[in-house]
Amino acid sequence: MYIKLPVPQILQNPELPNGCEITSCCEVLRFLGFPADKCDLADNYLPQSKAWYGTDPNLLYMGNPRLDGDTPDTGYYCFAGPVIRAARKYLADAGHPEYQVTDLTGAQEETLILELKKVFLNENESVTAAAEVDMTGQTDENGSFPERVRAEITV
Repeated sequence: MYIKLPVPQILQNPELPNGCEITSCCEVLRFLGFPADKCDLADNYLPQSKAWYGTDPNLLYMGNPRLDGDTPDTGYYCFAGPVIRAARKYLADAGHPEYQVTDLTGAQEETLILELKKVFLNENESVTAAAEVDMTGQTDENGSFPERVRAEITV
């Protein structure tokens, strides 16, 4: 069984040149039916530091995702933590605390498979989990990533 979710594509540019993390979060929220806006999420929900350096990216987005340049406040990156907090706050503010945002960073393959089965399948079906891995050198002639470049786990 192959499940391809109709997640809407939202371009991070030009508004968020360093905002891929929160733009991805916006795509998932829109898929779930919420009227999320990437700039609103970046400005009002994503915890950020004032500068791109000296910050723990597990706790805060480093800098401002709207900025790209050589100033200390330019956007840099974050790990899952700040995006998880942004999604939780957005869902709470939208009046939907029943949605669970779970950080599976570092989870073992078996855990990922169990989580996917909970959402999409009954326990006796198999599942394939897809994740993009090391996309370096994987672009096509237009600079885009091919749709099916990924790693697969089948059980």
